Amino acid sequence: MKTLHWQFVLHVGSVRRWTWQRMRMDGTIERISASQPEFDKAVIDALRNGFRPKADHWVVLSAENYTHFAPRQPLVTIPPDYNPVLPPANMSQFNRPKRRRWSNLATGKAG
Repeated sequence: MKTLHWQFVLHVGSVRRWTWQRMRMDGTIERISASQPEFDKAVIDALRNGFRPKADHWVVLSAENYTHFAPRQPLVTIPPDYNPVLPPANMSQFNRPKRRRWSNLATGKAG
């Protein structure tokens, strides 16, 4: 069955850990990664396992919000109140500084 999208999930407990999951069309998990201490390490591991950030649909699930990335579309962040927050019209995920985007996702803060 074809992969529908990737999820990067923050697990909050005594320590913060990240995993990635490849999700199938039927909503089941195709594959899940080993736990990583940092978001960027989870992304690097996903890249080694076929993740293509500019071509795949992917979601970052943090303690504070969900952020969805679709190919050639602006990112959409959904905070706990479920009111989507879109970036300004003149800014997309592709022209934002990478450091800021990744660090905000890793901390769970909307960019």
